[in-house]
Amino acid sequence: SVQAQIQSSAYADQNRNGVGEFGYFGELAGREPVRGGEKLARPLLSKDLAKVHNGVVTRGGYHFRIYLPDAEGRPVGEHEERGKVDAARAEKQWCCYAWPVAQGITGNRTFFIDGSGTLRGVTEKNYSGKSEPPAAAALKLETLGSGALWPKVDDPKPPR
Repeated sequence: SVQAQIQSSAYADQNRNGVGEFGYFGELAGREPVRGGEKLARPLLSKDLAKVHNGVVTRGGYHFRIYLPDAEGRPVGEHEERGKVDAARAEKQWCCYAWPVAQGITGNRTFFIDGSGTLRGVTEKNYSGKSEPPAAAALKLETLGSGALWPKVDDPKPPR
């Protein structure tokens, strides 16, 4: 719901076209200026979720990482160069992973959610800790080649 809020309010508008873009944890929690703007006067997330280390937020026994698309639909993590994020794609596409800090102790499953709102979970692969995070395309059901997770913005059919 927070992603929908930042997008619909156009707080993040890197290309200044009046259409909002999705955001990273630091932007949503008011720690970092949003792309194309300033820090949020009223953060949309708790300050606890602003504690981003190497692109990862840790809370409740899980690590979380948000990805936004570059011009080719490849994922750009919060820890990477924010200038690589493609504004037109970030108006429509994002995803987030959550995986246990300690597999079997703080959690057993890895989760993936994107703009569709469908939460997916897997137990086949035991991701655990920051040293073994899921790859950007780990839970996406299909990649589009060249590491792309998302179709072109004008493509009406997202990957399944």
